[in-house]
Amino acid sequence: MKKRKTTFLVISILIAAVTFAVASRLAYKHRLERNLPLVRELPEVEVISLLGHPHRVAHPCLGANPGCSFDYVYSMPFTSVGYDVISFDNSGRVIGKEEWYSP
Repeated sequence: MKKRKTTFLVISILIAAVTFAVASRLAYKHRLERNLPLVRELPEVEVISLLGHPHRVAHPCLGANPGCSFDYVYSMPFTSVGYDVISFDNSGRVIGKEEWYSP
């Protein structure tokens, strides 16, 4: 009887953890889809307030934006090959944004 309760508890915790992980990724995806179009010539601080902290900051820039100083890289949820890349100039203002897909 005790073993059955322990098994039930472990399975319940696993289901709750998976549900939480999927829900948080869906919320992140929605936030990116909703706020990414608003990112135009904004300062770095406002980009973070709209999209959250990036998964990676790239020095030197990944893209081909002239005058780029650094990129913020946001990974797309539910895919390991898609990225949204926001490029900034030396003053910390957005100069471009791109979607990247790894082959």
